[in-house]
Amino acid sequence: MRLLDLETERLILKGISEDDVDFIFQEFSNDEVNRYLFDAEPTKTRQDAEDIVHMYTQQKQVTAHRWIIILKSDNTKIGTLGFHIWKPEFRTCEIGYDLQPAYWGKGYGKEAVKAMLQYITPTLQLQTVTACIYKDNAASLALAQSLGFTDSGEQKMFPFHGVEYWHNIYKREMPPMYIGYCGIQCHGCLIYKATYIQDPVERNGTQEMLAKKWSTQKEILEAKQIECEGCKSKRLFENCRVCQIRLCAKDKAVTSCQDCEEYPCEKIDSLKKKVHLSEEMMFVF
Repeated sequence: MRLLDLETERLILKGISEDDVDFIFQEFSNDEVNRYLFDAEPTKTRQDAEDIVHMYTQQKQVTAHRWIIILKSDNTKIGTLGFHIWKPEFRTCEIGYDLQPAYWGKGYGKEAVKAMLQYITPTLQLQTVTACIYKDNAASLALAQSLGFTDSGEQKMFPFHGVEYWHNIYKREMPPMYIGYCGIQCHGCLIYKATYIQDPVERNGTQEMLAKKWSTQKEILEAKQIECEGCKSKRLFENCRVCQIRLCAKDKAVTSCQDCEEYPCEKIDSLKKKVHLSEEMMFVF
């Protein structure tokens, strides 16, 4: 799996690389940044920083990922964020984030974490995301709560220099999702008027072409008023037109209506699976 770089109004979230060793050393040798980080020793040497980078860049199987937070305005690296303890079988992962003290209180952390959640929820097919926060870390707690995380009542202990530090586990249940019949993870044409389009995963080296077609498909859906042939509802969801897997005799993409659940194409019955979609499935953060 290749995870993409992300972009927000003010930030670029760039996947960690060898170019970031010096910044990682600067970040995790900072006493203020490390104040509530009890799961690892502060970075003391450049080798320590290299080890952190390699932990993410040399994985044989992706279980964690880290992005460097960069200001668009001047390309300054100001922090990191990412996910770890990803358990696909349970559709869950834990997230973490950190910022240089000079950039605290400016909304950068929330902006970055929000973008990451919007991306990893469909990409990793997550149902639950957790954040492990030390009880005295008020700023981190406020950020998590502002994004819908609540106290699960669970705790985790990290022994550090002979002292036990108990952390509270905060959780957020993510919106349910539907992965289309063709298997490509894209919510642009699977969810009509979706609030978020995930760039499709690589497939036979055609990522750019697919991304362009997905975007075009969304524009088509938004430009026309689609009606269900049964109840004439405007709340209609269409299937993928890129892979052309499910086409009916009229050479139209298979459609399903949220209101009456009627399918114009009889071939859909062979799937033995009706998709129930609702407004709650939109990725709204």
